[in-house]
Amino acid sequence: MKPRTNIRRMNMIQKSVFSIASLLLALCATAQETVSQKDIDLVRYMPERPFPYKMKDWKAIARKQDSLLFDFDAQGTFLPLIWWDNTQTNFPERGFGLPSYVGALRNREKKNRYESLPVIGSVLGASLVGIDKSAQNGHDFVGMCRQFYSKRDNANLILNSPRGRPGGSFWYEIWPGMAFNMLVDQYPGHEEIGKLMLLNAEHWLQAFNGLSNGRAYPNFDFT
Repeated sequence: MKPRTNIRRMNMIQKSVFSIASLLLALCATAQETVSQKDIDLVRYMPERPFPYKMKDWKAIARKQDSLLFDFDAQGTFLPLIWWDNTQTNFPERGFGLPSYVGALRNREKKNRYESLPVIGSVLGASLVGIDKSAQNGHDFVGMCRQFYSKRDNANLILNSPRGRPGGSFWYEIWPGMAFNMLVDQYPGHEEIGKLMLLNAEHWLQAFNGLSNGRAYPNFDFT
């Protein structure tokens, strides 16, 4: 695919997303009355930073969390948290899973039973504090997130599970794609995930146009 074609498609998608956002903002603005801000003395005299106060080193905490989450040799109750997914559900390559929460029974079978929220979220969070998840200990955890591009029943969307299909929860179908886009932003040179981001956006644009048939925008009944 030529770069110029990608640029044109991205421009079209960005314009559509901007139009949707503008329309929603306009609807909210007309539906709500203007509310004036009221001063509350107790709140007004509160210091911006209380004393004594010590800000946690959140960057250090994020790095320690990454070390724990991606430690295949960790020992203890419910450890290790991470496991390999060799089912090759959507792509002929290895993936990895993390539990929805520590001790989650829904993940007891492991394999390809995991969610995008902890998996993509863990890769994204580590990336934001400077950890290169595309080449960590010889593993490309960024590329492994491609398994969330579900091909089941021709869905062809970034969904919350490698085995996912659309039509369940609107929130769970939109957010994984948003998180995936953030990941692409962190790794602009990773062409494979960039292509999937475009395909995901194009298919959502088709859905948006289909749901808007006969009206200016989708009816909220569809959400």
